[in-house]
Amino acid sequence: MPEGRKGELKTYFSAGGPSLEANAYFPLFWRILFATEDIRFAYVIDDFDPDDDAIEIEEFLEGAAPEERDARYPYLVTTKGLALERAARRRDNLIALLGERYRPIFDAFVDYIRSAYGGFILIRTSGLPDVTDATEGMTTELEQVAALDHGAHVPAGVAEEIEDLKRAPDTDAVWRSTGVGNPRAEIHPWPSKTLIEAFPACAPRARQAPSARAPASDTKRYRAPNTLDKVLEWVAIFVFAGVAVGTWAVTRSVWKAVVATAVVTAAMAWLLARVQRTD
Repeated sequence: MPEGRKGELKTYFSAGGPSLEANAYFPLFWRILFATEDIRFAYVIDDFDPDDDAIEIEEFLEGAAPEERDARYPYLVTTKGLALERAARRRDNLIALLGERYRPIFDAFVDYIRSAYGGFILIRTSGLPDVTDATEGMTTELEQVAALDHGAHVPAGVAEEIEDLKRAPDTDAVWRSTGVGNPRAEIHPWPSKTLIEAFPACAPRARQAPSARAPASDTKRYRAPNTLDKVLEWVAIFVFAGVAVGTWAVTRSVWKAVVATAVVTAAMAWLLARVQRTD
């Protein structure tokens, strides 16, 4: 694991290379590649680069309690050789539980690991919630997956996850079991072209070409109010008052005055809006 305090993060990430991502969980196929002996530890402060994050490091050291400054979190790293060996050993038992739908997905995933990655496979965990307390849970998950070394009988936690994957629609099966990659990468896209051919449901959605013509809109456009509008508003007020008083004076009927005022109000509102229209 590259250490920020040694200035290794920038070099590590600038090297680029493929990666898969998942939101706050380890997909099942990732865990197939690892065992409990692959758990390593990094210090929280190692996530800071001394060149790019000097201010953040200073603030962290000033504000953190001693136990926070020395806090460690677990991550996973193994050699590609060991990862592929475990995948091959657990493959048949895993497919027996998941069903044939996942066979091309798993095989394509293993081929992706074999061809796209270097000598080591690493799962970064620094972004996980409460990662400093994740060692026990991570150990349990890897111990449960290790049951596939001996057969198709797995603990309840893995069995429940497998049932969830079996119920997943085709469009979700790949990302839920393998994580999310870059399907449009020029080199080593994921899902791979081979997987898309075998399992078309995972193909990325076609990008929509931008329209050359702006969509028609029924929304009316109005200009900003000006002095004329203010004058018309005052005229409307006097007209409303005049109609109301005049109608009552002539008819001595309140409801007739209300009706007349309502009619005039509607007419004046339409007139004011029409004057402000620009279309």
